[in-house]
Amino acid sequence: MKRCLILLLLLVPLAARATCSQEDAPYELNRTDPAFVEAMKLKEKLDRNGFGVICVLPSKSVHVFDGQLGAAFYRTTVGNIDVMFMPASMDFELHVVETKKDGRYLYSFEGMPHALIPVWDVSHPFQFIQLHNAMFATDSEKMAQRLQTVVRPD
Repeated sequence: MKRCLILLLLLVPLAARATCSQEDAPYELNRTDPAFVEAMKLKEKLDRNGFGVICVLPSKSVHVFDGQLGAAFYRTTVGNIDVMFMPASMDFELHVVETKKDGRYLYSFEGMPHALIPVWDVSHPFQFIQLHNAMFATDSEKMAQRLQTVVRPD
């Protein structure tokens, strides 16, 4: 009985700290990533608000905007979110333009910060939410609606 209790006490902290799956763990966002601090602050906020962050990974959206600090890809129990971060002193003030062409969804960005890519080209619609120095992108309308109500200034 005593051994079971000790084993249980040892396993609980490990389970609480486990985040990424074995496949994702080698790619988990690294402390040396320029957006790491911002990404972890957002992870905590998402967790506090019931999103259940499973894993935070580097994002392919790291070089979308001029002066971008970085980006992170969040796997949550609700769905996936790609978040681009600017330095704290620079807010997103963009107008997102959606165009459909040949079954593709093309998004362009007008305003600040300046987009370094001509279009964000995807096979299905995306939702974009801007909050200060972070811009969220998700392909789930349900996730976007939930983000709108939860991710707002503290």
